[in-house]
Formats: sequence, structure tokens, C-alpha cells
Amino acid sequence: MTTEKEEKKKKKNLPWQMHSNCGFLVKTVVKKSNVKEAGYGRFFLEPVKKGTIFHRIPTMPTAEYIKTFASVPDDQSHAIVVSSPKDLDDLVEYFAEDDGDEDRSRSQIALMLSWFVGCRQSKEKVPSQIMSHSIVANHSKDNANTQNGVENGYYTLVALKDIEVGQEMFVNYHAFAIAPELCEWFAARGLVDTRTLAERLDN
Repeated sequence: MTTEKEEKKKKKNLPWQMHSNCGFLVKTVVKKSNVKEAGYGRFFLEPVKKGTIFHRIPTMPTAEYIKTFASVPDDQSHAIVVSSPKDLDDLVEYFAEDDGDEDRSRSQIALMLSWFVGCRQSKEKVPSQIMSHSIVANHSKDNANTQNGVENGYYTLVALKDIEVGQEMFVNYHAFAIAPELCEWFAARGLVDTRTLAERLDN
């Protein structure tokens, strides 16, 4: 049982700094991306057949994640469900620290949320998510080999084509369908959502 004192002492992990293999069902490695100025990328260490689910983690509402963070082991990852602008407000306040660390300032947290919140287009309305451990998936319109989705309370990654050893994982951000109210939240802060960012990069 985690005490209140221990909860306060535990440093909050920033999702975009967590580059673990949590949830991956195949071997991968995170290293410098092949995409110029993209930073890190995730590469496959074993082949994956088209249609294979190679990553699977449970979803968790923002409020529940914030409430239970201290009791969640560092070797477990969740897809944090972002259903409303309030969830974004709550995540900013949750991750921000007033200790002079620029990486944990409210403006920086909001910026990183704009880069990492995503949601695949679907006939059914599926809330956006951010992974508590980043999957480190860069954008590619033409070379996407991975598709994300949510099914039965789990966030999954599926191979869109046969993937060979050494290939980098790419997702087509154009396929994201982030709720308008979330896009407006980002825009009000001078930020852009991942889909809009991809559209600008590809034009």
C-alpha cells in the first residue's frame, strides 16, 4: 500500500521521456531516427507479418491515471484517454512542477501534449490518447507500416505490411482524428495538433 508521503516523493514520469518496451510483443529498440530532425525512432529487431498486433496496453481515463499514478509500477504502460479539454488542463497541472525545470513548465507540458496526443480515424467515436510510455512512432505519409487503434479497452498497434528487421516504425498522422475541441485547446495556446502538424510538414 503506497502512503501519502511516498506518493508525494515519487517523481512523475513524463510520457515523452519514457522510451521503454512496455506493451511490445516483439523486440524493438529506440535509437536515432532515420528522419532528419525527428529525434528518436523505434526500430524492429525481428520481422512482423502484416496484420499482426505487436503492441497492446490497457486504456485508462485521465482522472483515473492521475489518481492512481503513484501505485502504477514503472514497468507498466497505459494509454491515457483524453476525452475533453479538461483532461488536457488536468494533465498539464499534474505533470507541471514549479521547481524551475523548463521541461516541467506548464507551457512545455502543453507543447509536448500537442505532439503526443493522437487518435486514429474510425467509424466509431474513439477518444484521443497519450501513452504513459511513448511508443516513439514518427510520421510518414508514404512509408507508414503501423496503425494504432483501440479495441475492448486496449490500445493496439498493428502491422500494415510485412515489416523486416531493422525497419523503423512509422504511423501516418494524417489518419488521426483528434476531436475539434482538443484542437481548439491547442490552437488557443499557439500550438498545433499532430494531424495538423503532419499536414504542414507534407506540404
